[in-house]
Amino acid sequence: MCSSKIVGIQRLVVLYARVSTERQAVKDLSISDRLNRMRAYCEMHDLAITNEFVDEGRSTTDDNRPEFQKMMQAVVGGDERIHGIVVHSFSRDFRNVTDLALYLRMLREVGARLISVTQEVDDSPIGKFVTLFYGLVDEMNSAENSKHVKRALAENARRGFFNGSKPPYGYKAVVTKVIGRTGYRKMLEIDGEEAAIVREIYDLYEGLQTGRPMGIKKIVEFLNAKCLRRGQLWSVPKVYRILSDSVYTGSYNFGAR
Repeated sequence: MCSSKIVGIQRLVVLYARVSTERQAVKDLSISDRLNRMRAYCEMHDLAITNEFVDEGRSTTDDNRPEFQKMMQAVVGGDERIHGIVVHSFSRDFRNVTDLALYLRMLREVGARLISVTQEVDDSPIGKFVTLFYGLVDEMNSAENSKHVKRALAENARRGFFNGSKPPYGYKAVVTKVIGRTGYRKMLEIDGEEAAIVREIYDLYEGLQTGRPMGIKKIVEFLNAKCLRRGQLWSVPKVYRILSDSVYTGSYNFGAR
């Protein structure tokens, strides 16, 4: 008679990671580091990775994360039984405690769980409470950080510095050293070539060239015919924006809608 041995069934999991901005997606190497840590965790705990999902340049405060939604569909509605989703930390991937609670419930209904490499909790009632507590703290920290960032950006703008990445048409962003402070700031300066086109738009609109005012559609046709553009063709919204934006009177409004 042969002796028998019990063979454990390896649990199947998927990995999820994200970076919050497109700039981090290009420059930040921490995404590969987090994935390596998650892979090592799975190997140590005998978890078989079936797939890896990465969202680049996505926020955790909303559901606009294609890879995350694809992953949830695979776990909740897929043919293969997935035992868990492995993340590096709850704070990196969930900062909305309401959504976190909803997703935890969806996972429980199919017998899966959320596993954090750095915030390990069990699947007991206390463990579920601790997970939601982590989510609540992370959401609070995210809101507090956002408030401080907005305040800093508003102060930066009040001092005359430019917070944006792409300057308005007719301007260029130049980097300048701030005396008495570390680091550099950007300021708007007039771009001579584009500024000439902006002035021409105003002249056409006021009729200074033709003797009678020209409508926005006619201005668009005029500019495109003369190939006066920054890359793309002119359109009615672009010309209207130039004619209505106070930045062309010397006042740049930050944070206004």
